[in-house]
Amino acid sequence: MFEGRSTRLTHYWSNKFFNSYKKRINEYKPAIIYVDNLLMMQYPLKYKLNAKIWFYDDESNLFIRENGLRKNLIEKFRNIGLCKFEETSIRASERIFCITKEETQHLNYLGFKNVHALPYPVDEKYFYYNWTYPQKGISILFVGDFAHHPNKEAARVICEDIYPLLKSNGAKITLVGRNFIRIKKYLKKEISTFENVEDVRPFYWGNSIFVTPIFSGGGMRIKILEAAACGIPIIMTPLANLGINFEHMKEAIILNTIAEIVKFIKSSHISNSTELIKLSKMANQKIKTDFSLEKMKVFYASQFSN
Repeated sequence: MFEGRSTRLTHYWSNKFFNSYKKRINEYKPAIIYVDNLLMMQYPLKYKLNAKIWFYDDESNLFIRENGLRKNLIEKFRNIGLCKFEETSIRASERIFCITKEETQHLNYLGFKNVHALPYPVDEKYFYYNWTYPQKGISILFVGDFAHHPNKEAARVICEDIYPLLKSNGAKITLVGRNFIRIKKYLKKEISTFENVEDVRPFYWGNSIFVTPIFSGGGMRIKILEAAACGIPIIMTPLANLGINFEHMKEAIILNTIAEIVKFIKSSHISNSTELIKLSKMANQKIKTDFSLEKMKVFYASQFSN
């Protein structure tokens, strides 16, 4: 604990899983082991036979450390061990993939070779544009797994900093996701919560604005891709824009502080349906152009073909 790391790092380690994994490896004898999460690298590093490792670094802790993106003391402390483990994992891998170009470029800067950007795709046939401008009031939406610290912090900001300042304006808040027990102390009776929903799309389609006050962590926020594909206009912090690269007031509203977010929501911009519809359609078009499932299939094929 005092070294800021542990031999297992997390509850992801399971002897039952490890024994099953070894059995499969011995039976199948793969040429490549593809690992899609840093914490899962514990298994192939301990037992990999002669297979090459392809590692999907879904959130680079080295990038996070460089940019000071762990705000919570416990998260900062944990990041020390995760950075060391990430370096070990990268060195043991033949090919490394990051979700964002920014993280890919940082690992290249650190001297790591054979690192490629492999963004998330979004299925635009499933997350299709169906948002319409609400005629009554302001309804604010946030979606996330609240076991993930950046989402937990975003929920706190929405509940304790944003909502009280908008309450008198009649604004309604909806939170959708899982692990609500992690944010129970922030919730207020006026805030609507929906846990473990089967289909998140009606929430994207049925609210005024999607607000994502993300101030920590790395990786790409798939919720942004889904929201933009469904059409709901987005207010976001620059960090929520990582790897997506929307332009301010063209595809999304990108603001640095909570005060700026509140001010914008209170302003006449939110009541300007023409402006919001234009933003939502431009964001939707960028998703189709850069992150559509069909486009990503071609891009993934090019990455894996050699």
